[in-house]
Amino acid sequence: MCSRFQQLGRRVSPTDFATVLLAGGDGRMRWGLTVDWDRRPLINARAETLDQKPTFRRLLGNRLVVPADLWWEWRDGRRYRLGLESGLAMGFAGLFDGECFTIVTRPALSALAAIHDRMPVVLGEKAQADWLAGGDVATLLVEPDLAYRADACDPVPAQGELF
Repeated sequence: MCSRFQQLGRRVSPTDFATVLLAGGDGRMRWGLTVDWDRRPLINARAETLDQKPTFRRLLGNRLVVPADLWWEWRDGRRYRLGLESGLAMGFAGLFDGECFTIVTRPALSALAAIHDRMPVVLGEKAQADWLAGGDVATLLVEPDLAYRADACDPVPAQGELF
């Protein structure tokens, strides 16, 4: 996770521009951080190691929220549409560097683990404000009080290369 998501009805893939929410307002940024040590952009960052990895530790003051309707995962030749049971939009925790961002991920909740072992850190409304204000990174690993749904779509070809 997460390699595709939907925002305002539009599919977003790595290196696409997406709307993001910052402490001072909203904007548009490119999904994927550029690093010297990999030709591919970093699209995800593990919540468990944010404060340990130099690439992300230096960005902990650069927080944002990525609004999303849902995200997709692929397993056994099927695409799954994952989102909130309510069908409402959600916000993913993210970090940014310049005009690029990455989505923070966590181990999947038990309800979704059969589809993928990771998922985005989904923030409720209060958690979004806390994240943007510099709240403790450890709170990202607390089980959120949100119900999720996973809908299998028609079989599709395997997800090809991202880059």
